[in-house]
Amino acid sequence: MGYYIQQIDSKFFIAAKDKPMALQAIRYLRYTENSTGSGRHSKHGKTVRHFSWVDTSTFDDINTLEGMLEEWGWLTSMKITNDIVDICFNREKLGDETILFEAIAPYVKHGSYIQMQGEEGSLWRWVFKNGQFEQIFAKITWD
Repeated sequence: MGYYIQQIDSKFFIAAKDKPMALQAIRYLRYTENSTGSGRHSKHGKTVRHFSWVDTSTFDDINTLEGMLEEWGWLTSMKITNDIVDICFNREKLGDETILFEAIAPYVKHGSYIQMQGEEGSLWRWVFKNGQFEQIFAKITWD
C-alpha cells in the first residue's frame, strides 16, 4: 500500500559548509517528540521514531548527507565544490518527506523547491523559504 508519486522538476541547493549540520538534523529526528506522522518504539529506555521506507538503524553508520538522503530515497548531484546542486526522487511511494524536509530546511538555499505529481495527477511543490519548509499545491484555472 502507499501513494505513488513522481518528481517533475526541482531547483535545490545545500552549501557544502551546511551539510554536516543538515546530516545531524536528520539523525536527531529519531529522538524528537515533535515529529508527527512517524511511528515510535522504545529502545534502551528512549522513544525512538521510525519513518516510512527508511531504515533508522543505519543512521549512525551513514557519514554523509548524500548517504542519508539516499536512505530516505533521494539521490543528489554535487559540484566539485561539494555543494549539493540538485536532488532526485529515487523511490515510487510517498513516505515521511515532510518530516525530512522540515529538518533540513534551515540548511537549504532560499528559493529551492521540489515539484511532485501524485498518482491521480495532483501537483505540488515542497518549497524552502528563509529556513522554513512548506508544501504548496498547484492551482489550475481555465480561461
